Amino acid sequence: MKGKLYILVFIIFSGIFLPISNSARAGETGMKLTLKIMNSKSEQILNSLGMFDKSEDIQILIQIINEMEALYNLQEPDSKEWPEVRKAEADLWFRVLQSVRKKINRDYDFDNPPQINIAPPGPYPSGTAPESIKEPEIRKEYEKAIAKNEAITKRYNFQYKLRDIEKKLSRKMEDLLVRAYSKAPQSSAELIKYFEKYNVEQETRTRILKRINE
Repeated sequence: MKGKLYILVFIIFSGIFLPISNSARAGETGMKLTLKIMNSKSEQILNSLGMFDKSEDIQILIQIINEMEALYNLQEPDSKEWPEVRKAEADLWFRVLQSVRKKINRDYDFDNPPQINIAPPGPYPSGTAPESIKEPEIRKEYEKAIAKNEAITKRYNFQYKLRDIEKKLSRKMEDLLVRAYSKAPQSSAELIKYFEKYNVEQETRTRILKRINE
């Protein structure tokens, strides 16, 4: 029997983050992003975010981002609702990005990746199937080594994917904030409060405010 082969799988997220164009908000459905829809969807997304925090399931995070993209692609609300919708939408993006960043281990050592094949103790070649090892002690030790390597692989892939998502989500959120807060009514003070609340680094704050004022 062929031994198990443990392969690192890296997912490319190019299909998740679609470019936000000036006409994107119009959408194809013609549905407006009302405050009622925004609040309802925010609640659903935050519930899903809680599930992601507990499970660390990347697929849940991908679905969250897709839902946020779908909200953006709705038509802008009536002017009287726009300030509250903008506030809720901005806060949602900040919270999702904050959740992603909390999961990132900045000290994670990518220079020590998991092994592709685990070499069993004794005279067996690398990649031998555990069930083909007759000696109970050797098999048990080998199974423990395999389990440990699987855990390392899972953590390695998780940290790798989170960094990719963080970069793309940050760019998307910055574009959204610039577009939203460039529109009337102007509210740089509100945006600065979000910067403080979510500990946005100074370089990012300066860049966003500069783009808004251009």
